[in-house]
Amino acid sequence: MSVPPLDRIADAFVDHDALDAGARAFAAYDAFLGILDERDQRAALNELRAEDARDSLVFTRVTELGKEFQAGLLSLLFDDPELRRWVREYIVF
Repeated sequence: MSVPPLDRIADAFVDHDALDAGARAFAAYDAFLGILDERDQRAALNELRAEDARDSLVFTRVTELGKEFQAGLLSLLFDDPELRRWVREYIVF
């Protein structure tokens, strides 16, 4: 049976007792999806030129959400001693 990627990530947060980090990561992801679900905000991102990104409130918010999601994942990978060992051994080059 195949498990969707987000379910696997959620399971990892639960299995490693990183519920707070998981809640923060998935709240950020949910907020990101909420932005993409709004036609006007999605269009603003789609039409955004790189040179205008710093002035875009939508882009700024999406960037913040990405950082929040990343912080949750990093907490999962590096705050748990077992996972930190696995990351050090198999992921970090």
